[in-house]
Amino acid sequence: METKPSIQELIKFILDQSKSKGPAVALGYLDNTKFSGELPSYLKGIRDALASSKENEEQRNISLINMMNATGLEIPTEILFQLGLPKKEFILKVNLLNGRLGDKLGTLSKLIHAQREINIILCIKSPLSKSNLVILYPEKDSFNSDLPQISYSESINKFITDVALNTNFNRKLLQESSRSIFSKIPSKNEYSELDVNDSVVVHVRGGDALFEGAIPLPPLNYYLKCIKRISPNKIIIVSEPDDLKKNGMNNPVPGLIKDYCNNVGIKYIHISTKDYIYDAGIIYWAKKVIASTSSFAQMLSIFSHDCHSLYIPTYEDISNEWMNDQCLEKVKCMDSLYNEEWAKDMNYRISWVTS
Repeated sequence: METKPSIQELIKFILDQSKSKGPAVALGYLDNTKFSGELPSYLKGIRDALASSKENEEQRNISLINMMNATGLEIPTEILFQLGLPKKEFILKVNLLNGRLGDKLGTLSKLIHAQREINIILCIKSPLSKSNLVILYPEKDSFNSDLPQISYSESINKFITDVALNTNFNRKLLQESSRSIFSKIPSKNEYSELDVNDSVVVHVRGGDALFEGAIPLPPLNYYLKCIKRISPNKIIIVSEPDDLKKNGMNNPVPGLIKDYCNNVGIKYIHISTKDYIYDAGIIYWAKKVIASTSSFAQMLSIFSHDCHSLYIPTYEDISNEWMNDQCLEKVKCMDSLYNEEWAKDMNYRISWVTS
């Protein structure tokens, strides 16, 4: 309203706005109207009613957002904002129990970075936690809103990812996060016979990545290059169990790494179990890790307090990579890979990983 209205005109205008655009809009108009003195009592009553209606409307919209999230439909983030999704200060429930562990830890790393920026409480279901729910609080201990509870979805993930990627990666945020997230991982003492502290852990990915072409893997030369650079006395090779019945052959890379170790006099142990939590612990407690392109070893190491040297295979152009830290050694070794051939040709994949 461009001119100063009479009380009657204002009341009619506010009520019309409430009917046509909702109580939140009407309340905004009322709060922005200038009065020379105290707000008249009947306008106070209207304002209280609009505030109560606005709160009820927000609660209904949050319930609607959560119901839509539960359907699995990808709702554009802007629509969620229009429905009342807050851009900061809310409780976010995140189920990380399904899917690959490395991918879920990658998601968690972004959630933790976004948490500090938008002041949210994270309620995490972690596959590595003995607890049903782990609550991660932001650095701040006070809030300016009532903290609605939001369920995680792909649309929320996009919003959170955008927030996180616009911050600088800070490994300390991950290392300082609650260790309850990792409480299923065996204690360091349970790996004493492996001598993890004085060994280099080498993670060799196989499975669907190799035999179905799910993700590109590094060549053998990458592993040997890293081992030569570190010059360890002992390495622990961690790999997925081979399924001869399904795949018709073994992953050749662990055997070739063993051959190299035998030739140069490096001690080695090969761990290949179906217990991914046990395997995760070996990586989690290691001081030096040579990772695959898989995020499994990469994310376990980056969350760990113990790892101070992490080797990662990369492409030539790494300027846009978000995750960065002084512990990271990015080894360029993937540029001569033909992704289309990798995806469709098993012979090409075997030739590549053994090169």
